[in-house]
Amino acid sequence: MPDREPKNSLAGVPIGDKGDELPRYLEELQRRGVSLYPETLSRIRGGFISGSLTTQQLLLHEAKAAENTEPKTGLYLGIAKSGLENRSTQAFYPARYLSAGFTQAIAEQSEFSVGNIRGILRAMRADLVLYCGHNHQPELVDHFVLRAEDYLLAYVIPPSTKGANGKADMLNNWERGSVLDFYKRLYSLAARRAIGTWVPYEIEVFSHFYQLQQTGGWLTPLDYLVFEGYVTNSTNNALMSWIREKTATDFNNDSLVVHASALSFGKPVNPIISQRKSKSHS
Repeated sequence: MPDREPKNSLAGVPIGDKGDELPRYLEELQRRGVSLYPETLSRIRGGFISGSLTTQQLLLHEAKAAENTEPKTGLYLGIAKSGLENRSTQAFYPARYLSAGFTQAIAEQSEFSVGNIRGILRAMRADLVLYCGHNHQPELVDHFVLRAEDYLLAYVIPPSTKGANGKADMLNNWERGSVLDFYKRLYSLAARRAIGTWVPYEIEVFSHFYQLQQTGGWLTPLDYLVFEGYVTNSTNNALMSWIREKTATDFNNDSLVVHASALSFGKPVNPIISQRKSKSHS
């Protein structure tokens, strides 16, 4: 249930009591990057609206100012750890990881909804692609290439496998130094199934990526985009469209919401109800 109790602070920032003059509190919120109408602040004080978005905006602004990635990296490393612990190989083709039920298993272990996990996987995917496109990290790209080749070789051999021809083309023609080119080619195949079979390999790349990020403590291009979008109330559709174009992934509103929640709270705030059967792929 939404928190509709009267409040005199949000995220540790005083907003005054009912009846207090508004301007100085509005100015303090503005100083912290959050703009509110006087009526909105009055309604939050009185408990007529929860103020949850304003709380999140304040936390995001604080995280950006402090360059604090701990909530996000902690969450995403936990999801990656669950994925690694739930991987198993196919009986007839040991080089292949099973993909059916993989997302469901991560959801059950992490105690988040399947929809949340799908949103997180898409967010991590876009985070990785944007980062690699803006930063020179040969060690990370090399790690990605090794896992991607493991995946492509596992599904190209034997050649009778459904979809093997498309993956053989990727194996032969994919531009090895480009993470973006890999996803462009992968999404050009039968997207949902192709992505689903790739996720158990991809999760190892995510684990490596967020370990590096945890050690370095740096914010990513996606972090900055989400900070800007949430704090300034930018149009989400335009932001999501731009991210999809630049990453060649299926980044969507669920991904945006969970990434913002990861940066501010270190967990998904609300369960996302999946529209697909639990054994479907992400």
